[in-house]
Amino acid sequence: MAWLTPALLALIVFILTWLATGAVLRIAKRRAMLAQPNERSSHTVPTPHGAGLALIPVLAASWIGIGFIKADLPFQIEIVVIAAIFLSLVSLWDDLKSLGIIVRLAAQTLAVIGALWAMPFRGPFFAGLLPPSIDLIAAGIL
Repeated sequence: MAWLTPALLALIVFILTWLATGAVLRIAKRRAMLAQPNERSSHTVPTPHGAGLALIPVLAASWIGIGFIKADLPFQIEIVVIAAIFLSLVSLWDDLKSLGIIVRLAAQTLAVIGALWAMPFRGPFFAGLLPPSIDLIAAGIL
């Protein structure tokens, strides 16, 4: 029965994300928030921006809920939620105003550093196959 709670939580997160994504996509289409295909695109037709606006709030709420249930990880959960919200805001800003690669890379680097710093597990991440400093850098990149 230990699997029932996580399975139920995963199902609830899936359903809420699915419903919220539908709502966000309808709004994005109505407001013509569309990504036009270019040489870097993986799509060939205009695609709505902003689906992360549905995913991140649902995930953040579920992570916060897990933090309350599993009281020994609240600090780590807070950092993950802050990093996810930060990255989603940068991504939305990029969708709307097209940020430069340096800004996006800096935001991603800050989020990864924060998440690695807050992790209760300090490594090694690659079973000791890499020197400690390279192990941490490789974990951050991956």
